[in-house]
Formats: sequence, C-alpha cells, structure tokens
Amino acid sequence: MQPVRKILIVGGGIAGLSAAIAARLGGVEVDLVEADSAWAAVGVGLTLQPSALRALAGLGVLDPILEQGFGYSGARVVDAEGRILADTTDGPRLAGPSYPSAAGVPRPALASILKARAAELGASARAGVTISGLTLGGQAVDVRFTDGERIRYDLVVGADGIYSSVRRMVFDFTLAPEFTGQGVWRFTTPRPAEVERAWLCRGGRSSAGLIPL
Repeated sequence: MQPVRKILIVGGGIAGLSAAIAARLGGVEVDLVEADSAWAAVGVGLTLQPSALRALAGLGVLDPILEQGFGYSGARVVDAEGRILADTTDGPRLAGPSYPSAAGVPRPALASILKARAAELGASARAGVTISGLTLGGQAVDVRFTDGERIRYDLVVGADGIYSSVRRMVFDFTLAPEFTGQGVWRFTTPRPAEVERAWLCRGGRSSAGLIPL
C-alpha cells in the first residue's frame, strides 16, 4: 500500500477538525471542505470524557479548551426527591495527573479552538463547498466538488454528520439513521454553586443531567 500523503476531509465539525489536526501532526497534506458557508457551530455544550481529554491533549488543544470550559472529576446521581444515590469525586485522569477526568465546554468555543489549531498547522479549509461525486480507484480517490473542481486524493475522510453524503456515495444509499424514540433537549442556564461536577437526576420516564460548562 502506498503511503498516504494527501487527504480530503469532508465536514468541518469536531470530528473533521480533529482529524485534520491529527493528520497535519503526522505530516499529511490536508484539504477540508465544509458545506455550510457560515461554518457555524450549532449546539449548546459538550461533555468531554476522559478519553476525549486524552485525545485533545495529543492534538495540543486541551489547555485552551479547559481555559474556556469547566474541568471536573466525579459525578453525583440523585433521585427525583433529591436523595443521593451515588457520589464520586474523582475519575480516570487519562490526560495526565494534573488534568481533570472530564470537562464541559461550550460547543462554539471548542469549534473555534480546533479551527485555529488546524489553521496554525497548515490545513487548507474551504467553507460553502462540498463533494458532488467520488470515483474510487485502487490507490487513489478522484473527487468532484460542488464548485466544479476535481482533485485526486490518497484518502477521503467522511466527517459530514449523521446524514453523511460520503456514506451514501461509498456504501448502500438505503443505509440511513433510524429514530429510536429517545430525545434530548439542552439549554444553558447559570450554574448553581454546588454543581461542580456532573449531576444526573433520575426521574420516572425522564432524567435531567447537569454539566458545568
């Protein structure tokens, strides 16, 4: 197999940007395209578990993320009446002993940090453009873009979300996500002083989770 020297990443979200950073750290040339011309970070916040913190440390972005987010260790579980069912104050510190085991961070802040790091490392990014077709070869992929450009790559990474166009082009087009009947509603509110780690409040058919951001 020939070495991978140039890749295309389709999708400029957290996965795509993280892949771009990792590839540049490995010396690989990176093009990234994002269909949204505004390249907006949609969402409220994210919980970063121990493995995520370790991965972000490897990408060289963990310190600025913790500066804009909220690092914590442990969790509390309570029932609908507020009775404590479980209480921990630590967790696996996979990023290193000086780091917390988890963190909450606003999604726009995380996206901004990852964009800046990818640009710093020399990844080429274009917004408002995506792919319109792929031709798979034995050693390369010929890519057609929505702006008419055609480029050959050693590898294409599909990081374009739950309704991935890359997946539809490469695999069976009938494959699609199916709704499981479970939903989550998120919003941001001022943090109560006692919420310094993750809280899970268990009710009957519903639960509420509190994550400090």
